[in-house]
Amino acid sequence: MTAWPTSTDPVRGADEPDPQGRLLTTGGASFARSLVAQGLVDRFALLVAPVALSKGLPLFSELAAPMSLKLVSSKAFPGSAVAQIYRPA
Repeated sequence: MTAWPTSTDPVRGADEPDPQGRLLTTGGASFARSLVAQGLVDRFALLVAPVALSKGLPLFSELAAPMSLKLVSSKAFPGSAVAQIYRPA
């Protein structure tokens, strides 16, 4: 996994494009679902916490068909949380 360049600009990419054309986005489940549905995501970085909730917003509900993912890396943290990086297979 490559490290993301640091920047003091909170809207990285607006006036300082990444030399490799990468774009990092953050947002809510609705925003993420729209990017996934359009095939605009090339890497998923998920942090899984060991908590079972009775409610939540699905991330992949807008897919027209199942999407196979390949695990690129994972790291366990104290307290049982696990960071997982996936790419579309």
